[in-house]
Amino acid sequence: MQMRTQLFIALVIAMVVLLAATWYEWSAWENTYAPAQTTQTTAVASSTTVASSATSTSASQYPPPSLGEQTGIMTIGGKTLYVDLDVTSAQQELGLGNRSGLGADQGMLFIFPTDDIHMFWMKDMSFSIDMIWMSDDGTIIYIQPNVAPSTYPDAFGPNGVSRYVLEVPANFAAENNVKVGDKATLPQ
Repeated sequence: MQMRTQLFIALVIAMVVLLAATWYEWSAWENTYAPAQTTQTTAVASSTTVASSATSTSASQYPPPSLGEQTGIMTIGGKTLYVDLDVTSAQQELGLGNRSGLGADQGMLFIFPTDDIHMFWMKDMSFSIDMIWMSDDGTIIYIQPNVAPSTYPDAFGPNGVSRYVLEVPANFAAENNVKVGDKATLPQ
């Protein structure tokens, strides 16, 4: 009987901890991400030239960061992008793997602490993307366009070093005339 009581108490404690963690994550998301999402929705609604594609979703449908990514705004090819900033190794490993799509003005920026050869693959991806590698000053050094999930486990990347990698909706580079040698304005 004492063993059952201890097991019951352990289960109750685990449920309380799980509920508290869920509440904390929800309130943190509500306080930090919701205002940026409203701003993104306004920006999309005011634009009349947003390209649509079968894999894109509107800004209002873009899921919140899953591993506490910070968000930022950058420009590339004359277009403003709202990006999740992947800085930690856990964020970088997951990347867009849990997302169902990207809006035309959304992306994910991988920020590495040093210049290195950064190879990317499409593990656990469900939609195609363009991958754009940049140097430490935001100069584009390599573009891998329209990479499909079916390419996994192939890895993509430049033959040289980079500091940043930007993932955007498929065909973004072609539609916005983004090319090697162009310079992006990075989030501060």
